[in-house]
Amino acid sequence: MAKIKSNHNAPLHVPVLGVMINPGAELNVDRWDVLKHNDTIKAWLASKTIEVVEEPKAESKAKKA
Repeated sequence: MAKIKSNHNAPLHVPVLGVMINPGAELNVDRWDVLKHNDTIKAWLASKTIEVVEEPKAESKAKKA
């Protein structure tokens, strides 16, 4: 599970999950391995509209290696 945070000034509709994330709020994402490949999510991450504040442990270890 990952945790994302909205840095946007309005609520965002999170694709794939079908939920809204409010400005400044954090959201636990069970299916991060699927969601992170979504084009909208990639664009939001690149523009810092959202950020990952906690990554799944397996992914974090893989990035350090």
